[in-house]
Amino acid sequence: MTATALPNITRLDVWLVIVLTALVYLAIKACRAKFPDPAILQGYATICNTKGGIILILLCLWLLTLGVTTTFCMWVIVKGIDPQNAVVIFMLGVLSGTAFGNVNGAFFKTMTGEDPKIPVPPPNQLPPKETTGA
Repeated sequence: MTATALPNITRLDVWLVIVLTALVYLAIKACRAKFPDPAILQGYATICNTKGGIILILLCLWLLTLGVTTTFCMWVIVKGIDPQNAVVIFMLGVLSGTAFGNVNGAFFKTMTGEDPKIPVPPPNQLPPKETTGA
């Protein structure tokens, strides 16, 4: 690449990639000293790994899929469905069934309580009842 080749670039997408790469590089250089401490990030990861954190993450995903599904359904109602438009029907099924259903099922499964892990001895190993003498 010669020095005169760079000004001859006239494609907008090439310039866009060059400018975005330079902006990302400058943003990383400017924020380098402002990144959070790794202990803080580890604390956030620990919080997200608890049952409450998982419920919070699933709630956010549930709201996101609900919003996307509702927006897509309203778009379909306004635009209408053409009989040859199989992609729209497929996406409606994926959004309402798979995406929303999986997040919804995981959310409700996480919200249900767990059985207590208390071992119950068999009836023949129960301690004898105390009797009072009369």
